[in-house]
Amino acid sequence: MKNQSNLVKILIPVVAVIVLAESLMLISNLSKKDTNVVIDKSKTTTTPAVVTIVDNKSAVYEVSVTTATEMKLNKSEAVEVTAVGNSDRSLDSVNVYLKYDPTAFEITNLTFDKKLPTPAFSKVSQTTGLVVVNFLISAPAGLKISSGEALSLMRFSAKPVKTGVFAFEVSTGSQGKESTTMFVENATSKVLPFLSSKLTVNVSR
Repeated sequence: MKNQSNLVKILIPVVAVIVLAESLMLISNLSKKDTNVVIDKSKTTTTPAVVTIVDNKSAVYEVSVTTATEMKLNKSEAVEVTAVGNSDRSLDSVNVYLKYDPTAFEITNLTFDKKLPTPAFSKVSQTTGLVVVNFLISAPAGLKISSGEALSLMRFSAKPVKTGVFAFEVSTGSQGKESTTMFVENATSKVLPFLSSKLTVNVSR
């Protein structure tokens, strides 16, 4: 009995050491696995990159804002945002955000190119200082814009209500992803790069 008792006393520490060693190995293996976790990208969301670029050769569209650069107080002028294609592409959707000073202009009579469908959403926001238009093309082949073809994305009347120097500018998302102008290609669902510039106007009495 004494021998059995001594054997048990010896075996208990040995078993404890083995269990501890196996526990440490298990923890170590789990730690290694955690550092190699594979993320399912189909379940993640990404923020679109800023799409305005400075490389003329890479731009698919050139977006311009046109109006009178010299305006008179309380006299309305037409403002138009136009996109010209640099290659043949078909579009799945177009989102346009034009920044302006809501304290300086009253915006009315918002219209669009007849080639475009009725906007899914359009708004002149005096709170954010944005003219917003979102087009969704339902045709399976998308909306084809040929190289050199111009598309009037929006046209409206702007009446200056105070004097000074102001700007109309196509938003590229610096205010957040919710105000990013985008041209989405039908075939690839990619956001196509474009060039845009700020138009400055002087309002006098």
